[in-house]
Amino acid sequence: MLGIHNGMIIVGDGIKEPKKGYIIIQGNEIIEIGWGEIPNNVLNSISQKLDAGGGYVMPGIINHHAHCCVMGPALPFGLQILPEEKVIDNLNKHLLHGTTTLLNVDGYVSWEEVKYTNKKHPINIKTTTSHTPTNIKAEKLMPGSNFRPEYEQITVEDMIENGAVAIGEIGGGHTLGGAQQEYRYIPMFIEEATGKKIGQREARELKDAILGRYIDPSAYNHSEVSKVLQKYSLDLTPEQARDIVFNSVIPTLEVALKGINEACDLARKMRVPVIVHNSAPSMHKLAEVAPQVEHFLIAAHSNHTTFEAEEAVEHAMYLRRCGAIIDISTFDLFTGKRFADSPEIFFDMLKAKTVDTISTDWGGGFYDPILLGLQRSVEKGIITIPQAVYLSSGNVARNIPGLAPKRGSITKGFIADLVITEPQNLSKVRHVLIGGAFYVKNGELV
Repeated sequence: MLGIHNGMIIVGDGIKEPKKGYIIIQGNEIIEIGWGEIPNNVLNSISQKLDAGGGYVMPGIINHHAHCCVMGPALPFGLQILPEEKVIDNLNKHLLHGTTTLLNVDGYVSWEEVKYTNKKHPINIKTTTSHTPTNIKAEKLMPGSNFRPEYEQITVEDMIENGAVAIGEIGGGHTLGGAQQEYRYIPMFIEEATGKKIGQREARELKDAILGRYIDPSAYNHSEVSKVLQKYSLDLTPEQARDIVFNSVIPTLEVALKGINEACDLARKMRVPVIVHNSAPSMHKLAEVAPQVEHFLIAAHSNHTTFEAEEAVEHAMYLRRCGAIIDISTFDLFTGKRFADSPEIFFDMLKAKTVDTISTDWGGGFYDPILLGLQRSVEKGIITIPQAVYLSSGNVARNIPGLAPKRGSITKGFIADLVITEPQNLSKVRHVLIGGAFYVKNGELV
């Protein structure tokens, strides 16, 4: 038996405040929870002890929107299979951040690849599926696509039957003209045409001048494009730049939007959640499908940087009235800020009480810990500690059935997936247990 004592326990229900107590674990389950000091007779009867040192003891983080965490086709577009060591590195990063259950939303992986990855890493890894005809068609339209035939033969029905817990991620920054166009495709084509490398921010300025935030060909602004080209010394005419961006973004857009309809129809029929890329280019499609899909719709990363703050909040409120589940992501909003300049929308959505769940997403591989975003929100007085933990554990388990059974709460009989932090700081992870076993101790992998 393992006893964890002298910790401030956060049970994960969103209501109860942290309270000093102790937890007794036998095998992989919590068998007792007590409050106050651990009695000497209990302490003496257990074989393994951990003094939490006044730190928070909370349910393990359930990250329901992560990429590149299964040894199969990476990201929503499935263009490459990552080396095993890279996948393990990504999973280790999540583990050190307190994640004990993870939903990989690279929807073109096979069930065999998910099983293999679970054998290689202690995190409880689940998967989604995007294997619908229209979504596969959109992926195959991407420049340089090498979508493998063996993945095209997999069906959503087969994946759900085998254990996939949701459909998604449907749409993405590549097919819907979002961030992956900005940090991958548009820079690649600009470099081919000019020999000059540009970054994500430059590509976004150019794309917005040509297509606007909503990806509309009629938004092309000749004078604004000229200014961007001059600002970054790009040796292109506005018309050449327009053609480059059009050819990169537009071919997949209509197909990808139809793919959202197709996936939502399947979700409603099969009664499973569907995780849809929510951004300015796809917001009108989500508004259209939300009344039909209702609580099966998860609006992913609803604080996406293509939104303006007020727009993001109003859109989320509408989707929520339709019954949708609203997710926001940390991206790298608090440290590197490669994806966005400010966490303003993240905070504004929490203030407006429009948020159901919190994830990391990918952000080009630069993403902050969920617990860091929550700690910053608590420091600002936007949410309470119980609310913060609930958004990253219990409420995720509740909204995605099958993702984390008997997880997400410190409850007798539940699996002992736990995170222990430093005192008064959710973001400083000391120890992580999965199924009652330590996989992080004193901030380092065991």
